[in-house]
Amino acid sequence: MATKKSSTFKSKALATRKVEKRALLPEMLKKPNLMNKTELSTAKPVIQNKSEFNRLVTGDFTEPFSKQTSRLFRIFLSSTFSDFKVERNELYRRVFPTIKQRCAQLGYEFQVVDMRWGVSDTADVDHTADLMCMNEIERCIDLSVGLNFIYLVGNRYGYMYVPLEIDQDEFEKIIDVGRQEKIDNIDLVQKWFLLDQNCLPPKYVYVPITTHYKHFEEQSAEQQQEKKRWQTEEKALLKALRDAVDRAYEQKRISHEQAGKYFESITEREIRRGTMASNTANVIGVVRDFLNPIVETPADAKFFDSAKNERISNAINRLKAYCGQVTPPAQFKRYLVPWKLGGLDISKEQSHKQYIDEFCQFLSTMILQMVENTCRTLANKTLSPFHEDLLHHALFCQEKNQFFFGREELFSNVHARIEANRRNVASPIAFLAESGCGKTSFMARLAQNLRVWYPTSAVFLRFLGTSAQSTTIELVIRSLCQQLKFVYGTDEDDADNNEDDQSLTFASLVRIFHERLRSLSRKRSKLLRKKSVTPKPLFILLDAIDQFQDTSKYSFQFESWLLRYLPHDVHILISFIPTIERVNLKDLFTQFIRNDESALFHIPRLRPIDFENIIRSSLEVNHRQLSSEQYKHLLMTVEHNPKPLYLKLLLDIARTWTHFADESLQITLSLPETIENAVEQLFARLENRHGKEFVQYSLAYLVYGLNGISENELEDCLSINDIVLNEIYAHHDPPIPNVVHVPSLLCQSLLYSIKEYLSRKRIHNKHILSFYHRKFLEATSNRYEHLRKQCHEHLIEIYCNDQTAYKRTITLKKRNNMVIQDADRLISSQTTNSLNQRKLVALPYHCLEFGSGKDNILRTVCFFNLNFLSCQLKSLGHTIFIDAIRQCIRLKPNWGDLRCLYHAIWSIDDQMIADTDVTLIISEQILGFIDDQQTSRLYMKTNELNTSQELEKLLIDCRHYCSEHDNCFRSLYASFPQETDALAWSFSSVTDVLYLNEFYCLVVIDGTYDTENKQVNNLIQTYTVAVINLHTGKVDRIDLDETFDKIWSGYITKNGNKVYLFGTNDLKVYNTRSGDMIDERLLSFDNKSFCNKAYCFTSNEEQLILANEWRLIATDQTEENTIYRSARIPVKHSSFDIKDTLNVSVSLRCVGANDDYVLCLIFDECNQALITLWALNEHVEILIMRFAFLDLEFTSPDLFDFPVNNNEILYLATTDGYLRTFDLIKIKSNTKVQTLTTEDTLIPQVHILPNEELDRLVCLSNDLIAISTKKQVMLFDRKDLSTIVQQIPISESRYAWNMITQDEHHHVLITTDASQQFITIYRPDQTSKLNEMQVNFRANVQDLKLVQTTTMMDNDEKKKAYVLILLDDETIQLLDTNQLSQASLQPTGLFTKIRNYNIGRQFVAACEYDTPHPIVMRSTNKPSHTIESLYSLDKLQIESIALFDNDQYYIILTGEQIVYSYSVHNLNELLFEYDLKLKSQLKCFSVGTFHSNLIIFMFMNAFICLRIKYDNIETKFHIESEQIFPIRNRNVEYSMEFTPNKRFLILKQYVNPTNGEYLSDFRVFSCDEQAQLTAIKEPITYIKSKVSKSGQITSFMTYTSSMTRSELWVAYQGSILHVRLPSILAELDVRSNFHSWMRHSLVLYNHTAEKYCLSISITTLAIQSPNDSCLASGADDGSIVIWYLTTDPRYDVLESIHNDQITGLIFDSNSKRLFSSSRDRTLAIWSPTTLLHVLHAHVPIDQINLFSSSNILLAHGRFWGFDRLLMFYIDNYLPSNATIPKDSINKESANTSNVAPSEVASWAL
Repeated sequence: MATKKSSTFKSKALATRKVEKRALLPEMLKKPNLMNKTELSTAKPVIQNKSEFNRLVTGDFTEPFSKQTSRLFRIFLSSTFSDFKVERNELYRRVFPTIKQRCAQLGYEFQVVDMRWGVSDTADVDHTADLMCMNEIERCIDLSVGLNFIYLVGNRYGYMYVPLEIDQDEFEKIIDVGRQEKIDNIDLVQKWFLLDQNCLPPKYVYVPITTHYKHFEEQSAEQQQEKKRWQTEEKALLKALRDAVDRAYEQKRISHEQAGKYFESITEREIRRGTMASNTANVIGVVRDFLNPIVETPADAKFFDSAKNERISNAINRLKAYCGQVTPPAQFKRYLVPWKLGGLDISKEQSHKQYIDEFCQFLSTMILQMVENTCRTLANKTLSPFHEDLLHHALFCQEKNQFFFGREELFSNVHARIEANRRNVASPIAFLAESGCGKTSFMARLAQNLRVWYPTSAVFLRFLGTSAQSTTIELVIRSLCQQLKFVYGTDEDDADNNEDDQSLTFASLVRIFHERLRSLSRKRSKLLRKKSVTPKPLFILLDAIDQFQDTSKYSFQFESWLLRYLPHDVHILISFIPTIERVNLKDLFTQFIRNDESALFHIPRLRPIDFENIIRSSLEVNHRQLSSEQYKHLLMTVEHNPKPLYLKLLLDIARTWTHFADESLQITLSLPETIENAVEQLFARLENRHGKEFVQYSLAYLVYGLNGISENELEDCLSINDIVLNEIYAHHDPPIPNVVHVPSLLCQSLLYSIKEYLSRKRIHNKHILSFYHRKFLEATSNRYEHLRKQCHEHLIEIYCNDQTAYKRTITLKKRNNMVIQDADRLISSQTTNSLNQRKLVALPYHCLEFGSGKDNILRTVCFFNLNFLSCQLKSLGHTIFIDAIRQCIRLKPNWGDLRCLYHAIWSIDDQMIADTDVTLIISEQILGFIDDQQTSRLYMKTNELNTSQELEKLLIDCRHYCSEHDNCFRSLYASFPQETDALAWSFSSVTDVLYLNEFYCLVVIDGTYDTENKQVNNLIQTYTVAVINLHTGKVDRIDLDETFDKIWSGYITKNGNKVYLFGTNDLKVYNTRSGDMIDERLLSFDNKSFCNKAYCFTSNEEQLILANEWRLIATDQTEENTIYRSARIPVKHSSFDIKDTLNVSVSLRCVGANDDYVLCLIFDECNQALITLWALNEHVEILIMRFAFLDLEFTSPDLFDFPVNNNEILYLATTDGYLRTFDLIKIKSNTKVQTLTTEDTLIPQVHILPNEELDRLVCLSNDLIAISTKKQVMLFDRKDLSTIVQQIPISESRYAWNMITQDEHHHVLITTDASQQFITIYRPDQTSKLNEMQVNFRANVQDLKLVQTTTMMDNDEKKKAYVLILLDDETIQLLDTNQLSQASLQPTGLFTKIRNYNIGRQFVAACEYDTPHPIVMRSTNKPSHTIESLYSLDKLQIESIALFDNDQYYIILTGEQIVYSYSVHNLNELLFEYDLKLKSQLKCFSVGTFHSNLIIFMFMNAFICLRIKYDNIETKFHIESEQIFPIRNRNVEYSMEFTPNKRFLILKQYVNPTNGEYLSDFRVFSCDEQAQLTAIKEPITYIKSKVSKSGQITSFMTYTSSMTRSELWVAYQGSILHVRLPSILAELDVRSNFHSWMRHSLVLYNHTAEKYCLSISITTLAIQSPNDSCLASGADDGSIVIWYLTTDPRYDVLESIHNDQITGLIFDSNSKRLFSSSRDRTLAIWSPTTLLHVLHAHVPIDQINLFSSSNILLAHGRFWGFDRLLMFYIDNYLPSNATIPKDSINKESANTSNVAPSEVASWAL
């Protein structure tokens, strides 16, 4: 065991300081708190209606809910048709694009519904135009968040409304009057209005035009003729009808209200509906009048009604007056426009142009003002996405319950099953049915019934795939975790931990979900706490898991997210179709629940009575009925296919059936035979009516869009689709010159036709339309598969449009090939910002779906675009952000640069980007991890670089952004870079692994074994433990109290929030995040200690069980006052030998589905086993023993295990080859100790390996058992133990071995050799054969563990087999067994494996282990640096290199101890040679150069001082003097340096560590002008006491030299001493008026009032050059003090930034900055007392230096067993791309071997 290398004493006060330090760092990157209009919608969500929210989270769906909030401005534009054509066109051209763009900036959609723009013919075949308009107005009012209606009123009253249906009595009165008055054409009224007996009650209906004109909808000559006849007939028809109405009203046969509707224009109906009292605040109105109009030409007539009469004039005036009254004055505008012949002409008439300008200006200003006011108001009323999602599912549930009938027997059976589950161990329940059988409606009704059956229950309901948060299993579980947290709260130790629900991996998220379910038994309701009511039981309903998008990932892997056995009072109910995409879901679920068919419920077919109820109810709601013949035909058809979806489709058809008296007009009763046929017929009808191309593409966009498509997106896609536009504009030109756009009327007509089959959901802040049922998706996909790629292309095109105008030339082929150059398509601008979530998610999706053809967009616009990445992370959060990149890597495995980018940014979490500049964080992270250009080019000929133009562009953008924001780079989690293929992360200094699970690892920092305590083995003494997150590599340190410094084991809870540490006599519990102790308990019973024995937790972690060789105790972890239950173990047996408790082993395991039992095994000194089973939950005071068996065969704690999937079966082997199988639950209770015999049939015994000595048994996850002997490992099938499945011979003697299941069929075996110098990995190949491979490490393997887990470096979430290895150099690593090899363990890159290095003024020269030639980095005057590989020196076997004489020459030491010198400009000419073997038999370990001509060679017992001089004539160096100084007192390494005035040489020697601290003594050599050294015999001494010899101190921590005088400052403990050379006496500068002067510890105590400060020690000193104005001291607790050496002495204590020992301090003479480094991997920049920046490194820093005129900060550390040099640019500019020349003399092109780019120059400021 290695001893501690530094002082690790930390008191509890230091933990408090750490919290302050953590909180300080994010403040450095916070943006100023400036309010910006573009951020209006980013306010934090609030809960407005708490009562409704409580009902939502608890699942109470019995009362109505408020509607969902919206981020849509949907505006209905109302006006008459032809007279406002100019205004409408200018609105589309000048106003709406700007408003759309502004709304996009605010994170809102802007949509205009205009039912008249762009349409040439107002003819309406089925007369539903008015009904459609009214419905659209209702939708605008319902969906829009604010402004929703704009009207334009002129001098035309407009087309008068004709009722679609007229009451029978009213119509007959009108016809009767018409006949009596002999009104012309009254017969036409009777022809077109027929009595429909299917109306309820019967009504006269306005029949479609095609009733009498069969060719009206065809494109034919007959159609043109019929169209003309209809226009004539329609005028006569309407005149006759209105004349008859007038007469009937005059005769008082009908009321004023009844008569008025026949003379009301559609425009007035729209305005009155849009301006109702509750909506006037959301209206803008414009009234336009002409001054002195005269109608002379047809063009003039377009602005006035053709039939001008007093009634129409009065109606227009009445409408204008009404508008002025109801519209708010600020939102109402009246214009008086001079009349000109021909009407409005803005191209020629200036007054008309001025009117249009003012008109556009008014509307633009008013719309923008109302939009921004609404956004500002809603900024504080925004619901959270979680709240919105719950509301969506609640409303969906209530909608589905409207027409539910039947299934009473199924509900009864389900209720009985739930009751049974409440009494026994419960498993999930599944409901199966084919698509269209009513699963969703059933689940909706079940959710309501559950609240009736269990009024205090909580029901969590999700209709999967219907909302953005329910599209993947990961999002659903995240949402459920959040809901559990709201309803049941969290543990106290979770209170400050908000990162659980934002876990970075799916596995950890599932773990949290399961833990919260298990913890419900001890939760109080957070919402209902005042009533002391806990919502129980809990029901989780997941409908249609087959609708998950990630079907290939986890959704159908039930074991990856679903609990097989549920906690008490927790019930999970799911539904799905039996098979999907060749996956049999029923079989998968049945296997998961172990063939428990009782958990499967098949939803039965509807009964005839159910059909009748549904049909009757549906028809009544729609005011329809059927004739007996029609009704019978419908029932007979449904009975052949009794599915609710089929019935719904037939009902939609049947509701259109009519029943007229005229038999010639009766419809043909024909219904489709299947659901598929019904859908196909529906699509065919839509294509015939609305246009084939238009419908095909519209439906295809609906299916191939991500989760559907919004109405704006649909219009935009159709508007860039030239095929569709050619169909639309086949018979008329586009309404605006140079503009082409699909008319809104066409889209709304189509959507209106299929509204029954669409669902509207809010996804990514957009209202998305999609088909509500899978059958429609499948039918559309099959029918329009040929359009898939075009749809993705069009969607990509609209998302890529970030300009105000999108223009593209179009040729209208059916308009005589009319070409419109650069036609503006009027599509929305898709700005890339954090509010446009839809684009951020959908654009990468569609690029991937399209295929390789859009890779350029995927790379340049998405993944290598800094703005896109920043917006994605900020808006979508870390999980979705990372998943998008992962998905691309899976589909594009050859994109090495994207993988490199992923490695750079995977560790950014949501907590780190909160309230900070996200772009800056990403820029820092990318530049901190991706290799810089200059390093990449160095190795470009030997390595395949993961670089590209896109990546280089991204790096440039990152540099520019950081430069503009004057900030340095900070790499998060830089402790764990992906240095090798196998390495997930590495950490040091770790001395022991206490505990490991799938998610966390608990380790000891700088621990030592306690050798003084002879009563306990393996007791570890430490002051610090750490929890490492296996997935992310994140480390949480816990500092222990000095009174609790010896532990024997530890435990981490599954959620990672608590750490249990077991001491000699007590147990302490700590909060992982804060490091605070939250509980303490005594571990002793009957004066017998449980130290170093056994413990275990139940799976829900509610109980802790401990055992020694005498007693078993159980403690309840959920109660504040601990409850102890205990039992005495019956160990007193004549055959059971317990004398020395140190040789007794105890093992504990929890047993049973609910951990109802605990198994205790005690192995005596002879390795005989006592097996006892105890009941945990049968008694409140004691533990009841179920049975006890004594096995007198020789066994060991390594020879028993449980199967992974069944903890009720125990396998226990003996060393002589026997194996027993215990079915623990089935063994009958017996409180007497029974001795096992070979004849015992209850516990069978098998002799599996005769004549073999067994040493270990491991149960693998797939029903295999691995058993080892000294020579091999064998695999046995648990079902047939007599057969060996596989034998694995082991070639070397083992220290330890581990085996784990890698996947379903393969295993990984790893062994450690007896000497612990290497491991051997046995890994399966393609034929499943295990291949053997040996892997060596730089240090011995101290511990090795295998674990199935995932890390964030993995491209997917599939668990892999990882090995956790602890080396005796105190390094712990997590390695991927799939990638583990000898080559994978070599860190690669520049300055990563250095033997030594030397820093000159302009050069850094280093020798590395894997490169035969030195590497030199040279600084230049430009902001760049040149890296040079000295290939010419390959053959010299160079050990060391140094720079000499102002960096003009290299001094090189070879492995043969020969010294050479070369000019830096010419490596071919040797200038000096010197043989060190002639001077010493020992090896020279270091070379140092000083002044301009002095070289010092350091040996273990001496150093040589060599002064040389350059001879200009011979062009060689000659030796001027040579001095040899022996070092006799210690055989240790040492270092030396000259004082700045070059008069003294200081020799620093390490002495043996005392109290864990490395101390040094300092010896002084004087130096004359000829550089001759004279030794001062005694070391520097501090006379602490003149009375005793112990008062003389010669050992110190560190020192620094004065820049101007021959003086030293030396650190002793917490004080700074002064030495005036050549005197060697150190003195304390005592000042009577300044008691704490130069006393670091005392100053810190005065500053913090913490007693621990009095015991700290100074670890480093630095003095400011060039005038010695101040001195800096750093201590082992991370504190720094600045001392001002002026006439008025004072000091400053710097902010608490560092958490560990200060290892380096250095002043920058140019900028007066101070740089500090610490073992906690941080470097800080001060100016000099104000913190400027904090930089994070990936290794603990040992020392720092400044280089290149203070342009670069060099940091030295150790990683992966090698010394490493890191470089940080600290100047005010960023380096440009460096050049890396070949050898400047030889022009060689030699290659380096086994080297890849690294992080040199990766961090910059």
